[in-house]
Amino acid sequence: MKKRLVYHLILVVVMVFVFTGSAFSGKRANREEVVAKVAQAAQMIREIGRDEAIAKMSGPKHPFIWKNAHVFLMDAESGVVLAHKRQAAQGFQMRNYKDAEGGRPYADVLEFAKQNDSGWKTYMTRRSGRTPLLKYSYYLKLADENIILCSGYYPAIAAYTDQAKATRAECVDMVNQAVQEINEKGLETALKNIDDSKGHYVWKNSYVFCIHDEDGNLLAHPFFRRKGFPMKSYRDAEGNKPFVDILKIANTDGKGWKNYMFEQSGEAPKLKKTYFVKVADKNVIVAAGYTD
Repeated sequence: MKKRLVYHLILVVVMVFVFTGSAFSGKRANREEVVAKVAQAAQMIREIGRDEAIAKMSGPKHPFIWKNAHVFLMDAESGVVLAHKRQAAQGFQMRNYKDAEGGRPYADVLEFAKQNDSGWKTYMTRRSGRTPLLKYSYYLKLADENIILCSGYYPAIAAYTDQAKATRAECVDMVNQAVQEINEKGLETALKNIDDSKGHYVWKNSYVFCIHDEDGNLLAHPFFRRKGFPMKSYRDAEGNKPFVDILKIANTDGKGWKNYMFEQSGEAPKLKKTYFVKVADKNVIVAAGYTD
């Protein structure tokens, strides 16, 4: 009875938004939208079943991505991600996710869900090279499917977005400096410096990173701590694989630019323009990008 009442209340919220026409405007998701989208996703799961819903909600073009938010699914017992807009996140153990303050918010969500079918959790999200953001995350448990649906929003706090933007010329200059360091000091030393999140190659809202020129695996990055990650598999907000093109261009022309839709926590996707240079005798591609 309790579970059914929760579902009915959430569906009322959905209908209010449909008929008022006020939902889903602008670029920043809000609290009401999050609840409504989760309710819609829950209804779809009940209608088409767990397996089909997981397939439908996996990848960057699933139906519950909007503005700067999305719905994802995790197993209600294990906490393993079942469906996510970032396919690389599927299978990740959310119990182990640490926020910017060292907390484990989804371990709390899993415990909360044992007592209440829905609720909220706030935490500070980490952002590559930028100030952490306060996030309000909503969860809804579907006990019959053993699924927890999660989504969240970021309050509009101007201080979070007041960060100077890198320019096109700066990206070219920083990449060239990194290439020079690789040639003069050796690859190992340069990669170590590029890995430093407080080092020279991190400035404003940008940074230099490096990938292997053949397989595209990540060699150095100041914030993304997954060395060896196959960047050829990375999909942008539109589902494209920009690093497949970067590898082709770099291995043909030696350097170039690539535009793609980049997502940053708490923000809507933005067009990112990335400059890259191949250091042929070191089998490395050095890159940095900016957003308009």
